[in-house]
Amino acid sequence: MKNKKIVIIIACTIMLLAILCTASYFIISNINNNNQPQNLVKVQEDGSKISINPKLEKARQVDGLEITNLALTENGNITKLTGSITNKSGEEKGDYIITITFLDKEGNTMTTIEPWIKKLQPGESTNLNVSTTFDYTNAYDIQISK
Repeated sequence: MKNKKIVIIIACTIMLLAILCTASYFIISNINNNNQPQNLVKVQEDGSKISINPKLEKARQVDGLEITNLALTENGNITKLTGSITNKSGEEKGDYIITITFLDKEGNTMTTIEPWIKKLQPGESTNLNVSTTFDYTNAYDIQISK
C-alpha cells in the first residue's frame, strides 16, 4: 500500500513537471516571437522591394492637405514614396515644401525628403512621387509636416 502511494506521488510529480515544462516552453516562445521585429518588407521576384507596413495605410493631414494611398518601394537602391495629395480645405494650399521623415522602430530619423507641393485649389488632387537613394523600405513609420 505504501509503495503504491509512492508510485502515484512520483507519477503525479512527473506529470506536473511535464506540464510546467511545456507551459514554460510556450510562454518563452511567445515572448521571443513578440520581441522579433515584424518583416515589413516583401521582396519581389525581380529583386525590388515593397513595404507592407500597415502604418502606410494611415491618412496624414498637413495644413489642410490629406495625404493618402502611400506606397514605399525600392529598386536599384532607389526608394520611392508615392501617394495622393488632396486639398481638403476651403482655400488654395500648396506652393511650398513639406518635410517627409522616415523613422525607425525607436523613432529615430533614418532620412528626410523635402518635396515641393504645387498649388492646389479646394478639392483638387495631385500625385506624390518622391525618391531618395538607399533602401528605406524598412522604415517603421513616416512623418509628414510643413
